[in-house]
Amino acid sequence: MPTKSHLTIAIVLSLQALVLWALLGWSIYSVITGDSASFISAVGLTFIVFLATVWVSNIAYGVIRLRPSAHTPAMVIQLLIASIGAASFGGEFGNLLIGWLAILPSTIAFFLLLSKATRAAFGKN
Repeated sequence: MPTKSHLTIAIVLSLQALVLWALLGWSIYSVITGDSASFISAVGLTFIVFLATVWVSNIAYGVIRLRPSAHTPAMVIQLLIASIGAASFGGEFGNLLIGWLAILPSTIAFFLLLSKATRAAFGKN
């Protein structure tokens, strides 16, 4: 039975998947237009973004369908996105907005995935 926390998690994961699809489109556009210093690196990174996009989309689909096998990967992807957000705070090209936009939804989704209602909805004890 879907709960409010389940719906929130599904929305967060679906939005994350949509952002990755947009990033993939931008990456493909950059490769085609030659907007990169190294063509081989750009193609390799585009392929990695493609794999991540398919992975997150499949997890989002599994969460929407309440598949028990999607619960743990959803937690892992939230930790990965939060770590990317934390890394976005520093460095030469650090951006606070990107960092907070990555950390806040992933933190909310992660803690909702740990809630008793969500674990019960996924059939976890």
